[in-house]
Amino acid sequence: MHVVYRGPSLIDGGPITAAVTGTGRPSRNRKTGPMAQLWIIPAGRPVWDAVKAGKDTSVCGTCPRRPSTAGYGRAGCYVARVAWREASLIQRYATGPINLVGAIRALAGRPIRLGAYGDPGALPFAVIDALCQSASRWTGYTRRWRERSDLREYCHASVETELSAWHAWLEGWRTFRVLGPSDAALPRIEHACPAAAGRTTCDRCLACCGTSGRSAAIREH
Repeated sequence: MHVVYRGPSLIDGGPITAAVTGTGRPSRNRKTGPMAQLWIIPAGRPVWDAVKAGKDTSVCGTCPRRPSTAGYGRAGCYVARVAWREASLIQRYATGPINLVGAIRALAGRPIRLGAYGDPGALPFAVIDALCQSASRWTGYTRRWRERSDLREYCHASVETELSAWHAWLEGWRTFRVLGPSDAALPRIEHACPAAAGRTTCDRCLACCGTSGRSAAIREH
């Protein structure tokens, strides 16, 4: 594990920590495949306590899928439901000095997932840029696309409505849209996420990589 940032969130100024894992022992995530993983987690209180109390704004912003917003027991954030235990472990062990240079060297041509937990929009551009410049490729999504045009090269805009998607496209973003029960992917504009359907893994697809990728649509999972 390499700690790559410790300081104020660019979302609300709250304390956060960011760390990269999976450069030594590859991730066992069946959907993403063996990508390095960037974790952006709250500091100062246990991850799940922050999630339950709705105090995870520093890493999740005002995302409507946060459990405290969507409501527990409903279809909410996939990450909060699945990865919070691992995020808690990351928080426990991410106590060493900041070592962005070490992370850059360890990546050395590997693909990285920007945001195994947390929104890349919480981090300074310099951190994201340094990691992606070293990685072979990346995937990433941000709900901060209206405020963080500097991340357009590296992240997809995370949206849920067709109207929001059109707004993002007009601003030059590629998008990742969560489809509701009656929604459908727009022909010739969005492609259905093949990793969600089990046809491939993210490390092989790598379409969700900013302006060089393709807009994607996915069903709630």
